[in-house]
Amino acid sequence: MSEEMDRRVKFDIVMLSPQARGLTAGQTEDHVRMRNLDSGLEWIWPRQKFLNRKFAMQEMFEDFKEGENWQLPDEQDPFTETPDAEVYIGTSNLSLESLAYHMALEIALNITDYRDRKIGVLNVTLLPCNENGSPYTVEQDKFVDDPADLLNQDLHFTLKIASISGLPPQYADMYVQYTMFFENESNRSAVISDTSASELNFSKQFSFMPLTKEVLEYLSTGALLLQVWGKQRPPKDGSLHKSKNTKQMIKSELMVLASAAPNEPIKKTVDIAKVTSQMKMHVTEKKLARLEEKNGTVQKDD
Repeated sequence: MSEEMDRRVKFDIVMLSPQARGLTAGQTEDHVRMRNLDSGLEWIWPRQKFLNRKFAMQEMFEDFKEGENWQLPDEQDPFTETPDAEVYIGTSNLSLESLAYHMALEIALNITDYRDRKIGVLNVTLLPCNENGSPYTVEQDKFVDDPADLLNQDLHFTLKIASISGLPPQYADMYVQYTMFFENESNRSAVISDTSASELNFSKQFSFMPLTKEVLEYLSTGALLLQVWGKQRPPKDGSLHKSKNTKQMIKSELMVLASAAPNEPIKKTVDIAKVTSQMKMHVTEKKLARLEEKNGTVQKDD
């Protein structure tokens, strides 16, 4: 229908993982991507939204075939999406395991899109603190050898999202949001206007008083999904294919794909494995340092 009516959009089926939908678990689901062939901008629709739009498209197409007035204003046109519509940009997965050992963590996390491609970086810090939000000093180190030692103790920590970088320039009005284990509402950062303004400085303190077995299990094995949302803006030079109609644009794309060399396999995000590896190394270092400290104390007593 889009080709026949020259609507300059293309539809594809895409598969979205639970993480790409803001969920920590679940099954992959099919969605529909609508891509504007003029601007290159794209929107991901849930299956039901596409089906609703499809009925309106079919009615419009029937009017088109019968020679009736089929054109509609943008706000009613099923082939268009408002430029101000917020879109999902990508997700970072933050392991919380360091908190189970009462350790701080500072890390640059990959932001991956729905294809699991790296499209940017999110700089994040997990910082154990006291009830007033003050981080512990080196002398106040609260590291524990066994996470079970934290059970029924008060745990306070701050999650800081310092900055975001590396995102494609077509995005604007971006923000980060996440929902902690026990929360009913999402936490949302301030909006940054474009990809050149990367400072977020978004911080929130969390307290578990006391730390229960359920929460400790979550910290030890779970991950927090940090979602990046924003808006798209069309290219400054306007249409990418001014002289072609919809059918010609789609045909040109297919020819380019057919002649292109096979793409390298997409590398899956490894942030969880990276954080876990770093955490285990730091835990080992802490344990060795504590053992050396104890041995030194024993030798002095001798």
